[in-house]
Amino acid sequence: MNITDAHLHLWDLSRVTYDWLAAAEGSILCRTHGPEDLQPQLAAAGVSRAVLVQSANSLEDTGYMFEMSRQHDWISGVVAWLPLTDPIWSHRLLETYREEPFFKGIRHLMHIEPDDRWLRSPQVQESLQMLADSGIPFDGISINDRQFDAILETAADIPSLKIVLDHLGQPPIAESPAYAGWAERMRRAAAMPKVHVKVSGLGTMPRDPNRSMEDRFGGIISEVIAWFGTDRVMFGGDWPISRLDREYAPTWDALRSILKNVSADDQEKMLDRNAVEFYNL
Repeated sequence: MNITDAHLHLWDLSRVTYDWLAAAEGSILCRTHGPEDLQPQLAAAGVSRAVLVQSANSLEDTGYMFEMSRQHDWISGVVAWLPLTDPIWSHRLLETYREEPFFKGIRHLMHIEPDDRWLRSPQVQESLQMLADSGIPFDGISINDRQFDAILETAADIPSLKIVLDHLGQPPIAESPAYAGWAERMRRAAAMPKVHVKVSGLGTMPRDPNRSMEDRFGGIISEVIAWFGTDRVMFGGDWPISRLDREYAPTWDALRSILKNVSADDQEKMLDRNAVEFYNL
């Protein structure tokens, strides 16, 4: 069975500035993570192809991803960046991006914006409508309720926009008082047919040294699959950020283990076909 990693990063600190990495000083993340670091691990992980997702709100990062996609045949798509607060500039850049065969979607690191309601500004909404009109997917990332609500409101106002919720919408642990609010938002998202979800980023979520990833997240992922169905769920390793928890192949071992009781056909959908169809790979 082919596996498509729907959420993977590459970055080169000599070419691109990643402001958010300043807060991770001393971390294993604070170095260049290029294709030469990951490529030997792909076969061990059983991953056939991957979608590169932007790591900085900059044209330099997007240009670097396009360049890497032209050089490595395991890269099947790029989720790029646009200056969504400037619809005119975004329109011009979009015309350029269309010439890139690996261009498959747009994301902005909205979760690090000072304004949790950044997504709802009129200028950003105008740019997102442009994406919807062009059939271009949008990756939405949130780390709190206000950001999640902004994604839900956008999905309601622009129902033709294909949205995928990165990292499961950042769920709290099931025992947390905040879990009910996250679950209610996820059910609302699941009721919107153009909204999909990525099982990714588990390595950055709350850890418990006494519990495995499968034990911590298996129940949550089962609920998400029940809400969204097997046609709107995709999986991503989130390398190299996943290294905060474990290396690439062990991450995928854990993700596959969570699906061990799912039918082979549904596994194929969630591990491959759904990402291929969503991003038109």
